[in-house]
Amino acid sequence: MLWFLYDRVYPEFAALGSRASYKTLTLGIAETLDVLHNQTSVIHIGAIDKQAQRCYSYVTKFLFPTFA
Repeated sequence: MLWFLYDRVYPEFAALGSRASYKTLTLGIAETLDVLHNQTSVIHIGAIDKQAQRCYSYVTKFLFPTFA
């Protein structure tokens, strides 16, 4: 799934899977790679606001990590 999203194998992509199957995390990784390497913008849309916010938090953590 990550490679299909990053390499744009398909112009549109839908991921279906059970809970806790890392779909949102994978999307966050793919979006971060897209921003860094393909110089694109991303939009976070989830089935519920909580899911969209989770994906947004992954991307912001990847782009702006905090160090202890």
